[in-house]
This record gives sequence, C-alpha cells and structure tokens, in this order.
Amino acid sequence: MEKDLIPTWEKAVLNVEEASAYMGIGVEQIRALAHAARHGMGDFPAFWVGKTIKVSRRALLQWQRWSKTRSR
Repeated sequence: MEKDLIPTWEKAVLNVEEASAYMGIGVEQIRALAHAARHGMGDFPAFWVGKTIKVSRRALLQWQRWSKTRSR
C-alpha cells in the first residue's frame, strides 16, 4: 500500500526535516532553534510530541516574517 503524501504547503504541522527544507536551512539548525526555545532562549514555534520535534507551519511563517523585520 502506497503512503499518502500531503504537500508541505498544505500541512498544519511539519517535522524537523520538512521544516528544514521549507526554510532552506539545515536540520541541526532547526533542532538548535527548537531546543533554545524550549529552554527559554528563543521564540521558535516548535513543540514536542514525545521525543519528536514538531513545528507549526503557520506559526513558522509568522516567525519567519517577524524575524526578517526584526533584523532590519
């Protein structure tokens, strides 16, 4: 049975690999941002399901826009 694939732009929640591809940065950078946010050293929109890091796609887009305007 073939696994149903949902396009990334339609997903509500992304895993680390999908978030990495979506943002164009490395997987380790996504993990570092998520762990920093978990420990109060950032505001990256990540959450955990068990030991798995998940990222809300809509919150990621808002965070990305906010980060770009903040760095100007």
